Amino acid sequence: AMVLDCSGRLAHESGDYDKAQRLCEEGLALRRALGDQIGIANSLRNLGTTARSLGQLEKAERLFRECLAIRQEMDTRGAIANAFDELGIT
Repeated sequence: AMVLDCSGRLAHESGDYDKAQRLCEEGLALRRALGDQIGIANSLRNLGTTARSLGQLEKAERLFRECLAIRQEMDTRGAIANAFDELGIT
């Protein structure tokens, strides 16, 4: 799941948003199956940034809000601030 997410981030950074979205969705599915809450939040953030880059702002907002909710449950302050930052940018 981590490799898929990292590969998705690399695809995003190179501008291949369709590939980024596909890889991050695969990583998210694996993380959900494993119950990896931190990983789920990270995958949601990555999918959100890709959705935003594709102009899918409502989808990006939904993904960032889900990411934020997980991070708030886990009480990870730096990660919570990052999720709020992504929402603000969107």
